[in-house]
Amino acid sequence: MRRLGSRSGWVLLLLSLVTSPSPAHASGVTLITHGLNGNVDGWVTGMADRIPNYSHFPGTNFSTYTLSFVPNGSGYLLTAARVSGSPPASTESGEIILKLDWSQLADGNSYDTYQVTAAVLPALLSTNFLPEFSGHAIAELPLHLIGHSRGGSLICELSKQLGTNGIWVDHLTTLDPHPLNNDGNSDPFFPTDAPASSAYVNVLFCDNYWQDFSGGFLDFNGEPVAGAYNRHLTSLSGGYESVTSVAVEHSNVHLWYHGTLDLVTADGGPSDLNTAAMIQTLQATMADDVGPFRTQANLTRARATIDELAAALGERPAGDGQPFDMRRIDWLDLRNALLVARIVTEAALKRTESRGAHQREDFPGMVPDWQVNQTARLSGGRLVLSSVPVAPVAAEVAAQ
Repeated sequence: MRRLGSRSGWVLLLLSLVTSPSPAHASGVTLITHGLNGNVDGWVTGMADRIPNYSHFPGTNFSTYTLSFVPNGSGYLLTAARVSGSPPASTESGEIILKLDWSQLADGNSYDTYQVTAAVLPALLSTNFLPEFSGHAIAELPLHLIGHSRGGSLICELSKQLGTNGIWVDHLTTLDPHPLNNDGNSDPFFPTDAPASSAYVNVLFCDNYWQDFSGGFLDFNGEPVAGAYNRHLTSLSGGYESVTSVAVEHSNVHLWYHGTLDLVTADGGPSDLNTAAMIQTLQATMADDVGPFRTQANLTRARATIDELAAALGERPAGDGQPFDMRRIDWLDLRNALLVARIVTEAALKRTESRGAHQREDFPGMVPDWQVNQTARLSGGRLVLSSVPVAPVAAEVAAQ
């Protein structure tokens, strides 16, 4: 157990297991943590319980622990208790889920996330913090750290401190990170948290989901994270708006992320979709209207067909959420095919010239200004096309 002094900060960590074998008889750890005035009784437990139902989760059983602080004289001790599943050595998957509850320290009155990190780090490095690990440390396993709000600050600082101890973090996920009084935030009367604006070099993959249109009581804005895959959420209607007026949009970010684990539900999309016929329609459209010889009219017609297919497909697949559910697999395949078709069609519409395999019958010549490559990315769920100039070819190469 790790002793924490008399000041306070807040962090919610959820450790989720991934798929690499380890000498500790486990596959991986997912750590989830909350933020200001949070705990693990609500969304953290809900998310933790959903992880084993994810389609790519290995096996059917797992181990879940709650890490929590308990009073000890003038400070607190970090303790751990298995709350569901079996010891890691006896489970089929070896997956471990850790819920970090630092609710006693998360009121923002005294502790900052530097201090909470200093209390959590030794537990992850210790070979006896979890006796059921048979003399192994949590940090020996592949790590996925997930943190919301101030919890994003905490897991960023935790990843940094793990790096100073030679530990790689496989995956770090920040959900609307908001370090108090850092990264440009001004939060009077609160302590100063560790920054969350950059991913550290020992993090193999970092993804960040954030919004900046909140406005209610304690409804903090998040922030982008340099070096991460950033998803800027621009619309979060519904969600917590129906149950509370406190930190609605800020909380809706972790609810949105929860939906990526809970994509298939009993009230999912239409169950009578003929995805095979829809794929045939898409293939015919691309062959007829987005083939090598293109026109504005054909490309516009193709775009309309893609829009119709996407609207019919919906936002959620039907299915029972179990592995190898063919309805869900076909739905996901069609969704991906529609995205690729949209990129090709929009890029062809934008390029008003003919060049190489792209032949516009309404723009038959090459245009020097179009000596560029087009790149595509998703921003806030919308497709964004950009142009990147092509380096000029040397004269002697061009003459060959």
